[in-house]
Amino acid sequence: DGATFDFSTLNPGDLVGWKANPPTEPNGHVMIYMGDGKILDASSTAGGVQIRDLSSIKNRIKFVKWP
Repeated sequence: DGATFDFSTLNPGDLVGWKANPPTEPNGHVMIYMGDGKILDASSTAGGVQIRDLSSIKNRIKFVKWP
């Protein structure tokens, strides 16, 4: 659960995201951690692929997957 995860242990290439939560969030989302507090993800609402700060979505993260 992102609420209790130590984000300082993330490495570039780790996957982070959240599962679907219908009806408010019908789809889950997966992002790639790039390092230096940045994530890479694709968003249809934000206009495609983007790099943004992990801190902007940290409270929504529900899983972390190491490759």
